[in-house]
Amino acid sequence: MKNRRARSGFVLVVGGALFLALPTQGVAQDINQRLMKLRLGLVGLTIDMPDGQYLGESNIERQTFRWDTELTADDRVSSDRLLALEHFQWAGLPVMPDNQLSFTKGIFGPERFRLGGRLTSLNIQGRERYEVRSHVTWSIYDTETSSVIIERETKGLAKGAVLGLRGEQPNALLESVIHSLEEFLDAAGEKALKAARG
Repeated sequence: MKNRRARSGFVLVVGGALFLALPTQGVAQDINQRLMKLRLGLVGLTIDMPDGQYLGESNIERQTFRWDTELTADDRVSSDRLLALEHFQWAGLPVMPDNQLSFTKGIFGPERFRLGGRLTSLNIQGRERYEVRSHVTWSIYDTETSSVIIERETKGLAKGAVLGLRGEQPNALLESVIHSLEEFLDAAGEKALKAARG
């Protein structure tokens, strides 16, 4: 139970900041500034992958990566490197506890528009550096009309020396998701916001 409380404390959004656990720098700082400029509040990110899903391999650590929602004592001795919610949080991602994304239940900032994402696919390859590819379905919710005004899946790609699973910054996992968000905003998100605002 202690871990669950810590997780829910992690994802509170204050003033639309995307990555609260980080001293914002580089791409994280850039995306935070962009979201504030757009007056777009982030609700969080859920992970929609089945337990045991293959995520990739690393020659750097000589490991196979797989997804597991929550690690148990038995999981911690697995020959595969199991990535769970806690690893994504340590990387700096605003992952929702229990994988529940709601645009209407929770503590939100004053922004009219709320942003949420659903990570549906992740591929990690490590040779000399890590290469992380993510697929995230992003949605923007309008509190005035109580409806989602746009939803679209975008891909992100980042390369880096670390994944960020122990909190290292900058990291390829965080930057891959940020890249998918930038692609979403560039391709459709900003246009949908302008149209909704009239």
